[in-house]
Amino acid sequence: MCESLNDDKWGSKEDGSGTVAYVLMENKIETYQVNFIWKEHVYKKHHYSLLCGLMTCSFKNFISE
Repeated sequence: MCESLNDDKWGSKEDGSGTVAYVLMENKIETYQVNFIWKEHVYKKHHYSLLCGLMTCSFKNFISE
């Protein structure tokens, strides 16, 4: 694993195949808690495979005036 990913600020999830996704959202002041899901699908045709995926992220930020 990359050393910069070994930080508590990153959100991560691992699926059953061993794929790991990392998400980090931050600005100059704070790090946002991000919830995310993803799905992968492998399309196979003849001797070719194509890995496609979809990731959905959501976060909340409270703004005070």
